[in-house]
Amino acid sequence: MKSIPRGIWKPRQVGALATALACSASAADFPLEFKTLKPDEVKTFPGVFGSFGRLKSGRPKTLKSEPKTSCRQPFYGVLNEGSSNSCLFRVEESKEGAGYDRLLIDLNQNGDLTDDPVVQGAFKSITNASLPNSQYTTFWPIPVAPGRMIGSWRPVYLGELRVDTRDTGKGEDVYIGLLRLYTAWYLETTVEMDGLKRQVAIYDAAAQMGLGNEWKLNARAGWYFDTGDWFLQDLDGTGRFERRPEGGNISAFGPLQYFGAQPYKVALAPDRRSLHVERWTGALAEVTVEYG
Repeated sequence: MKSIPRGIWKPRQVGALATALACSASAADFPLEFKTLKPDEVKTFPGVFGSFGRLKSGRPKTLKSEPKTSCRQPFYGVLNEGSSNSCLFRVEESKEGAGYDRLLIDLNQNGDLTDDPVVQGAFKSITNASLPNSQYTTFWPIPVAPGRMIGSWRPVYLGELRVDTRDTGKGEDVYIGLLRLYTAWYLETTVEMDGLKRQVAIYDAAAQMGLGNEWKLNARAGWYFDTGDWFLQDLDGTGRFERRPEGGNISAFGPLQYFGAQPYKVALAPDRRSLHVERWTGALAEVTVEYG
């Protein structure tokens, strides 16, 4: 190979060569960007699922402490109940009979509601013939606890409360309503490997207030998977993530991901600031289909 005289390469040529080398490398790290959704975009984002908590009149046993309330009938609940990432909450009225418009949620998950902020909601009543007394409240924004921030990034969530009855005379099992929590943020990057360029995102599908959760088989429930995060791809290069009826642009977050027909190993950095991608060198499953 001939030597190249000093001064021949210009900066843009060096940059082009660096990009080409990155694209052909067997492994690379790609910086992640923090993105937020507007309230009206949250429920239409691809893969949106969220977490649920049933309203109950009784105080949860795991609730250690709470501030006083002037509300005659506050309701309680637990998001992701039964999981290691469960989260207590209380809803109440700021004014008697005006509707449930205040939310206290145990964001730091210490069982104490006295050190969590009160989120004020926008209350509205929707006429429903089958449930004429239903009340709906939107809580926005709900920030994560300081200890769950990603550096200077503070993920936010949207809460939707539905109260269908105040009649709790039938005991603890009576259906009162639900609080649903939706994720309003994601991390995004552009992956360039082996000549392929693809915009990707990692999304907290189950509103677990963090990223890196894989879908895991729940042996207690047979073929049931505990909800993890989504790995999204912009397949058509529109610059945004969209719902596709045929699927293919959403997959369960985990170490094995495909870009086109090529498998890759992916991993989030511990500080969630970058995504590591390398060619998959391990074994892959084989499926044989027989027609009778």
